[in-house]
Amino acid sequence: MAQIGAFLAQVVSNYKRHNGSLSAAALSFTVFVSSGPALLLFVAGLGYLLRSPERAQQLLLSYLHDFAPALPTQHGLTLNRVLEEIVRGREAATAAGLLVLLWSGSTAVSTVEQIVNLAWDTERGRTFVARRLVSAALLVGSGVLLAVSFLATTALEAIKAGKLTSLGVSPLALSWLWTVSSRLLMVGVTATAFLMVYKFLPFRKVPFVAALIGALFATLLWELAKTGFGFYVVRYASYGKIYGPLAGVIAFMIWLNCSSAVLILGAEASALWARRMEAPSRAES
Repeated sequence: MAQIGAFLAQVVSNYKRHNGSLSAAALSFTVFVSSGPALLLFVAGLGYLLRSPERAQQLLLSYLHDFAPALPTQHGLTLNRVLEEIVRGREAATAAGLLVLLWSGSTAVSTVEQIVNLAWDTERGRTFVARRLVSAALLVGSGVLLAVSFLATTALEAIKAGKLTSLGVSPLALSWLWTVSSRLLMVGVTATAFLMVYKFLPFRKVPFVAALIGALFATLLWELAKTGFGFYVVRYASYGKIYGPLAGVIAFMIWLNCSSAVLILGAEASALWARRMEAPSRAES
């Protein structure tokens, strides 16, 4: 326990030394600006596949609820209106949204790369072209990961709503299984996303174990933060009274800032673990 406490204390110390709070604020703003084109493209593309943009809007809102506890129903008015406008203008905006998404999304990933490099005390970085290529590749990988997660979640919901006639068991009797499976799926998606960031974004060779430790640490911290923040928003926050129709946006921005801080702490944990792995070999040499 003492070693774990010392490790966590060092992670927090490195977070402060690298101005993690300032980096989290910058990252959350960049992600917030990039989220509009991402929502636009997702609703437009999924709407065409389902032949019902309205259905795509409903699915997206339901899916976001698992990742954004700052968007409960009573504070989701603004997001609903934004998605409705996206549905109305999807034909003209899909191509433009793709271009804007790729550019703004790669900018967001590039910002993450620079922040993650701070945790590794890396002064050098990739060239502009290389950074954009890595960012685009990671962005596409994240999109594939979310798509697989979305399809798997939809399949679980379909199974839950149907009947397992071949086994003679009603899905209602196994509702706990679908709930646990859906929850584990979300946690797995989160951990995989963090693992991709910590393994491929730093401008150096990152041991897989170090990236995995950082991903598991960030996932645990993110789940705790999501539960705590969601509880606070629902029970105690008065965003609706203070900000009116902008309550959902304000809460979402605060949650993005919390998520950015978690990502940076995970990067610090990954870098610190790698240094401790390298320490014995350095001592021997």
